[in-house]
Amino acid sequence: MARLLAVDWDDVELRYVLGSVQKENLTVLKVGVAPLDGDSEPAPLLRDVAKEERIEPCHTLLCLGRNQVEQLFLTLPPCSFNEIPILLRNQLLRELPNFGEQDIVDFLELDGDADSEHKILAATLTLLRRQSLIRAFRSIGRQPDKIGLRGVLAAELLIHAGLAADGSALSVCVIGNDIELAILESGRILWVRSFRLPEGLRLQEMNTRIVSEIQRTVTVGVDVATTTPIEQVFLFGTDDEETTLLETLRSQGLNVQTVNPFTMEHVSAKEIPDQPGRFAPLLGLLLGELPNRKTAIDFLHPKEPPRPANYILAAVLLMILLGVVGYGLFYWNRQVVQGLEQELAKLEAEHKETATQLQQTQSIWTVLNEAHKFDTQGANWLDELRELSVALPTEKDLVVTQMAFAVANDRRFTGSLQLSGMVRDPSVLMTLQNNLRAKGLYLMYYPQPSPNPAGGGYPWLFRTTIWRIKR
Repeated sequence: MARLLAVDWDDVELRYVLGSVQKENLTVLKVGVAPLDGDSEPAPLLRDVAKEERIEPCHTLLCLGRNQVEQLFLTLPPCSFNEIPILLRNQLLRELPNFGEQDIVDFLELDGDADSEHKILAATLTLLRRQSLIRAFRSIGRQPDKIGLRGVLAAELLIHAGLAADGSALSVCVIGNDIELAILESGRILWVRSFRLPEGLRLQEMNTRIVSEIQRTVTVGVDVATTTPIEQVFLFGTDDEETTLLETLRSQGLNVQTVNPFTMEHVSAKEIPDQPGRFAPLLGLLLGELPNRKTAIDFLHPKEPPRPANYILAAVLLMILLGVVGYGLFYWNRQVVQGLEQELAKLEAEHKETATQLQQTQSIWTVLNEAHKFDTQGANWLDELRELSVALPTEKDLVVTQMAFAVANDRRFTGSLQLSGMVRDPSVLMTLQNNLRAKGLYLMYYPQPSPNPAGGGYPWLFRTTIWRIKR
């Protein structure tokens, strides 16, 4: 049973889903959200979350939004599928002034065959950005195995679940200010577009913009993508069927359905998070790992033309290899080996001494740095404990067995309080989270309670972190 970690982020938060794949089913093990500063990178935050949630290193899948990728619709002349990557790259060099020959290109063929024109959705990612993502996640011990595109992944989730197998449909994924739309017909993606809402819009203004873009996509889609009217609209991003957005769309005569990705076919989850539609692209990314399935766009493994066999290069390499082996055998003697062993022993001794000094210096620096941060942030934990004691449940409902204070690396927080203990019922933890949120001074991650082997009056164990927001 392979474990997979799918990660997505925007300017506000980082989202992750830990799942396991077995045969034709995906089991969701953990789901979470962590606040993210818009100027920071997601990899360090993921490292802290994984350490806190005890998520072991596993296959990591990344999801990119519209602001990190360039999308372009192109029409290519009649050609074979293997020729598309070459023609596509040549046309992008003419169409996009900032596109480089080493930049990454993957594509989704929307329509066409060898005897007709090809309609292509091209997605480009700069080589520097891909290298930056790989280095960042590799530095925290999580080598990326796939990098997908959010709008395509949300649409593929409907295809995997069989919800767009007949007729034409529109997938709408609302995540923050990013809106991803895709037209599907008979289980195929025919058109993908996305847009970002301006900052500071009120709810009514935001809904009006979304409705107008959906209407525009439905109207234009018949001309540019499908010849049949769009019959259904699947909405990810809200779980309330009485919202203004749904009412407005339905008043326009559209058959709109909200979709909870955690209750779809081939997906099983013990717990469903708030606003489950935010995780639709991540579940689409995970379902793409099931047998006989694949993700249409992957910036780590883009579609490339087959490379012709180069027998001359192979012959040259073989001759070079034989020359190197002969050269090594000629000069390989015992005196050289002994000299290398002596030099190696000397280097190992120097390395050991340097490592010892570095470890001592690093320990001292760590203590001084933590003391400095604790002193400058000015957190009075006696006062914080007095305030928290009002919100904490009674000893009949909850018992704290371990408590630890820590300074915060995020400038929005004064520090954090890590609690471990036992609880009578998980609903007590929800009540505690709501009480702290009502105070407006604390941010508490929802703990993932687990059964208490000891049983008794506290049948659940919990572990959580409470962040103190700066005044």
